[in-house]
Amino acid sequence: MVRSISRPAQAVVLATCGTLVAIGVALAQSPGLLVDWAVAGGNPEPSTGGAFSLAGGVVSIEGEVSGGAYALAGSYWGAAVNPTSASTPTATTPVPAATTPASTPTAIARVEPTPGTMQVVSLPVSGGTLTIPGEAAGGIPLDVFARPAPTPTGVPSGVSVLAAVEISFVTTGGAVIHTLDRDVTIELSSAGLGLQDDQIDRLVIFNASRNEFLPTRLDRSRQVAIATTRRFSVFTIAVVTAPIPRGYLPLTATGGLGP
Repeated sequence: MVRSISRPAQAVVLATCGTLVAIGVALAQSPGLLVDWAVAGGNPEPSTGGAFSLAGGVVSIEGEVSGGAYALAGSYWGAAVNPTSASTPTATTPVPAATTPASTPTAIARVEPTPGTMQVVSLPVSGGTLTIPGEAAGGIPLDVFARPAPTPTGVPSGVSVLAAVEISFVTTGGAVIHTLDRDVTIELSSAGLGLQDDQIDRLVIFNASRNEFLPTRLDRSRQVAIATTRRFSVFTIAVVTAPIPRGYLPLTATGGLGP
């Protein structure tokens, strides 16, 4: 739409790339007067100079608009688009997030099946040790695995667990051996646990997987609880505050907590 023009002039109105840009040029025949303006969109403010003014918006027609001695030429210009050159969206396959492989447990020792030998293995909890005879391996090498374990469930009432350790024996082929051919001595330390003398007297080693208390003896000079077993799983060192039901004692025990 053209609002007013006071002298013969020419104007070009341009719209590009879908955003309308109006460019008007007013050229007065009076010497030395040139008024130019550019505006994005429509409804521009008038451009003035002296006695001349030019105002306009986006021209909605093509060709020339004239009236009397005056004329205005205008058109829409659009951005050329080549349909064949337009980019085509391409489906992409999501790349899975990188994962960190779980760490593989490392054996803390290997037991060789050498008769007449004893191997002492340190445990990673409670300053404990295993003393393993060569005959316990049953004629094949065995790797020893041990790690701290959470407090097991199913512990009888009246038992306060102080520390737990999971112990297993594995063949070189990966088979887990739960029962050995000979007894192994297990020691779990009570040092640093802040126990009173009466609590130390009631220390026991509990086989959590088999729900049995091992006959336990105490070495006060070394502050350790000692038991023997050939069945391996999760073991705890614990303080008992009530008599242990007979059903929790191993079949080989004749009574009491140990010699």
